[in-house]
Amino acid sequence: MQSVLIKKNIIGVISDVVLKEQLYLIEKESTELQIKLASFDESNINIDDAFTVAEEYLKNPSAVWNEAELDKKLKLQWFQFPQGTTFKNEIYGTTEIACIFNVKSALLQADSTTVDIVTKSWNQIESYIFDTYRMLGQYQYV
Repeated sequence: MQSVLIKKNIIGVISDVVLKEQLYLIEKESTELQIKLASFDESNINIDDAFTVAEEYLKNPSAVWNEAELDKKLKLQWFQFPQGTTFKNEIYGTTEIACIFNVKSALLQADSTTVDIVTKSWNQIESYIFDTYRMLGQYQYV
């Protein structure tokens, strides 16, 4: 986000004052989130529940979306589309989707014959699963 603001400042879309304000707000939010993350107690995570939530989300993200409350929908939107979405010529799009939806390609790469690559991919998958679980909190499925 910062790079987009800086580019807009360079080409004159936003002023130096607006740039400084926005960069300050981003830094403040980042610091607040880091403090929250540092105080998060991972020992309270039920691993079975985490995998159940992640599995349900991967199987049918739209069902999870439809049943989620607004605050969870916003988190899901930013999780699934980290670069946001676009709307052009009455068509929605995105430049990037969450890496969790690209797991298959990460695991099945033709040149991924070494254990290190598979282990790295698994660690990323596990990380995304826990992040999804934490993001959704105690979300209950019907």
